[in-house]
Amino acid sequence: MNVARFRLFTGIFYVLLMVLTVSAGFAVIDGSVSHAQAQAVSNVAVSGNERISRDTILTYVTISPGQRATAISIDESLKALFATGLFKDVSISTSGSTLNVRVVENPVVNGIAFIGNKKLKEEDLAGAISTKARGVFNPDQIDADVARIKQAYQATGRLNVAVKSTVEPLDKNRVNVVFRIDEAKKTGIAQINFIGNNAFSDGRLRNAIATRETGLLSFLSSSDIYDEARLAADEEQLRRFYFNHGYADFEVISSAIDIDAKSNKFFINITVNEGERYRYGKIDIDTVLLDVDQSDLRPLVKTKEGDVYDAREVERSIEALSLAAAAKGFAFAEVRPRGEQVEGRRINVTYAIDQGSRVFVERINIFGNTRTREYVIRREFDIAEGDAFNQALLTRAERRIRNLGIFANVKVTRSRGSAPDRVVVNVQVDEQPTGDVAFGVGADLGGGFLTNIAVTERNFLGRGQFVRAAVGVGSGNQTYDLSFTEPYFLGRRISAGFDLFRRDSDSQDRRSFDVSNTGGALRIGLPLTEKFQVGFNYTYDFERISEIETRAPASIRLAEPETTTSSVGYTLVYNTLDSNQDPKSGLHVRFNQDFAGVGGDVNFVRSEIRASYYRELNANREITGLLRGRAGNIIGIGEDVRILDNFFAGGDLVRGFDNRGLGPRLSPTGVANDDSLGGTNFFAVTAEVIFPPPLVPRSVGIKTAIFAEAGSLFGFDTQLAGTDTLEPGSDNLQIRSSVGAGIIWNSPFGPLRGDFAYVLSDQSFDERQFFRIGGGTRF
Repeated sequence: MNVARFRLFTGIFYVLLMVLTVSAGFAVIDGSVSHAQAQAVSNVAVSGNERISRDTILTYVTISPGQRATAISIDESLKALFATGLFKDVSISTSGSTLNVRVVENPVVNGIAFIGNKKLKEEDLAGAISTKARGVFNPDQIDADVARIKQAYQATGRLNVAVKSTVEPLDKNRVNVVFRIDEAKKTGIAQINFIGNNAFSDGRLRNAIATRETGLLSFLSSSDIYDEARLAADEEQLRRFYFNHGYADFEVISSAIDIDAKSNKFFINITVNEGERYRYGKIDIDTVLLDVDQSDLRPLVKTKEGDVYDAREVERSIEALSLAAAAKGFAFAEVRPRGEQVEGRRINVTYAIDQGSRVFVERINIFGNTRTREYVIRREFDIAEGDAFNQALLTRAERRIRNLGIFANVKVTRSRGSAPDRVVVNVQVDEQPTGDVAFGVGADLGGGFLTNIAVTERNFLGRGQFVRAAVGVGSGNQTYDLSFTEPYFLGRRISAGFDLFRRDSDSQDRRSFDVSNTGGALRIGLPLTEKFQVGFNYTYDFERISEIETRAPASIRLAEPETTTSSVGYTLVYNTLDSNQDPKSGLHVRFNQDFAGVGGDVNFVRSEIRASYYRELNANREITGLLRGRAGNIIGIGEDVRILDNFFAGGDLVRGFDNRGLGPRLSPTGVANDDSLGGTNFFAVTAEVIFPPPLVPRSVGIKTAIFAEAGSLFGFDTQLAGTDTLEPGSDNLQIRSSVGAGIIWNSPFGPLRGDFAYVLSDQSFDERQFFRIGGGTRF
């Protein structure tokens, strides 16, 4: 019992001893911290700094004289100093009441060098990285810069680019940073395949999207680079393409991207479900608006029963009906198309028009315009902040912005505003290059080659203005042109601009004198509707005749060597083409008339009309039909028409004939030759079928055409001088005709065309030409 008690007391003693020991330890630690906290900092000593001032360092130290230096405050100071990126190492300690801050500064970047870059310029790479010359060297920043350089190359399709950085130490704590780049080959697109398509071939669908397969001329563009955003836009383009051709149920099932490591090429497989092709059934209008008669609205509907379903026509009908309702005082009217699929693959469409909710536009946000001024986008809207919301006007604005040609993608959406009756409109744009340098080859007036180099900018200084400068040089011909267009003159939907020109033509086989024209034009245009435009112009032309040969017509030798033409005119344009660059359907009509005699030396009225009608004959095989007609007339006012004011024609009017090879001409004598004298009237009609040649990849951009053409240049209203006589019958209306085939190449240098023509009917004095090459720039 005593032994047990002894053991119990002994255990209790040891437990108490341990508790006292631990408590004493805590007391010592607590006393130490309390002692440290009790030591207020009286002085902060900074050492190790060379470039960075003491005051700058102290701004990041959270401990000031009079404050206590705790473990927490010291840690905060260390983090703040390291976060500046100015220091390679930092330590903080206390010595009595002195706080010691010791730093080791990061070096200064003396220079940055890029080695191995050929595809990207040095200034582009320098702008992409964060490290700058004369800045502070930061190792973490260098790693990020390597990643940025890789991203810049990958955006150009070079996915396998390799970038290494090296740091070369210099004296005075400086370094040079060197980025060594292995650009690697571009990862192109080997194939774009479509799965599930029956109505349209793969080639037709490839032409409907922006992404292109890698070809021989792919180095001139970037369309053969895989881009996720572009592919998403391509899917939307496919939907619009099918919806516009009657396939209302079309959907993109998937887009699969594979890369072949061996060939370093992408394979894109797009799976689609076309669905059935529909035509319009019954077309109705259902409105609850008072004082709005359906019979007044029906002519505004573009969809017609029996026609192939076309989503564009539905959109245009919604726009027209919405604007008509707004014009009658229903600003909030809303038009909703209701489609009902019925037997016979028909869609009945009913345009339901109601009052709509009283919703206002709170704000219009614009994103993505890094270069384009915001007002260039805003002015395409017919609504502004505070106006009544109208979805049709948003659709119209989106189409207008897209048609500017300065954005790769345009998307207009709406979101909820700050109140139930407020809507925020969001415009997302992706800018694209708007400058072009184009090279064209054509035929000059002497039958030789004319090369044309033109530089254009469709978004000059980000203001949406159009500027073009061109120089053409040929055998005996030189041309110089400068044009400027402001599409929104005085803030209104009115275009205004000017043209300056110079033409120098030397004597050739069909002209025995030199002639130069120098002048300019002022023009203004305004749209009356979305399809119909009117323009007005004033033109000044100073003409000089020189180097007149003895074989020249007496009418030229005795004429005034210098003539000034001052004229005013107007132009009417009606355009329903689906594309101005590669039309497949629609009508384009242009009529212009000029009145000379507003000052100057000559008086006449010149009239011309040109009409082109395109129709897609087979969408799957990309076969397009073209009918074109042209005509012109010039009449002198109180005087004869000068020879040089006449119309001159040849292969540009009816293929198969030489330049200036048609129409009235001088009867050859012992001195004078058979110079072309031109005519006061012309006309021509053309029927043409355009289609892609078999076995030629679509990416090459080549099409073929077969054509039949007929026309004439006739009439002569000039009193000839001296011994000049008109070739008998040359001024009569005599039909010339030809058939032939052509090759059209939409080359990176501009559209080029070569035509082979066989003449069916001509006159004995006409001059033929079997092959003709023409073309020009992209503009």
